[in-house]
Amino acid sequence: MLALMPKRPREDVLTERDFIEEASDQGPLSFDSFIGQSPIVADLRAKIATCSERKTPFPHILLAGGLNMGKRTLARVIVNELGVEAVELAGDQVEDKGRLASLLTARLQTNDVLSLQNIDLLSPFMAKEIVRAISSSSIELVAGEGIFTSRVAIPLQPFTVVARTTRPSRIDRCLQSWFIRYDLVAYTADEIAAILAPSARLVHADALREVARHTGGC
Repeated sequence: MLALMPKRPREDVLTERDFIEEASDQGPLSFDSFIGQSPIVADLRAKIATCSERKTPFPHILLAGGLNMGKRTLARVIVNELGVEAVELAGDQVEDKGRLASLLTARLQTNDVLSLQNIDLLSPFMAKEIVRAISSSSIELVAGEGIFTSRVAIPLQPFTVVARTTRPSRIDRCLQSWFIRYDLVAYTADEIAAILAPSARLVHADALREVARHTGGC
């Protein structure tokens, strides 16, 4: 099987899980072409349809599950199905309120998505700021110094957070009630083979099933 793949340096050997990640990077942009997680996809599809009909904002979503379960791909599909833009951010990159305010005010338009990877890495302080932003559609900044200090509430366009985590139990409590949580399940061997197939046209179907079997249903 490896002989049929592009050559790589010795220190960057393609593993079965790498193969799946690369296939995912080239993966689906719609629910129709998304493989696996059928109950979750059906529920998300219904929610998007309802929000579109009622012209209401899409709810905040938490995608929870182990590595290589399709959280990033599903988040990308959600954004595409909503027909909006997304700003990608990792929890450990949200270090201060100023940076968060800049992202929310300058880069997110009405009903856009803040795609938040590793939400469990948000500090307790920044978790509270995210809650304030989504609950009040504003973010508060401090202006001036000393006796001239004042607090300014900057209004925000309505937006949706689509968060991802491998460790849902570590998410700050103040955030948990604001999200609809979806727990992704392990893929079957047949589903993994179907995911790999588009990016592995030169690999025999039996070889794909063998790769899928050795992933352990990731």
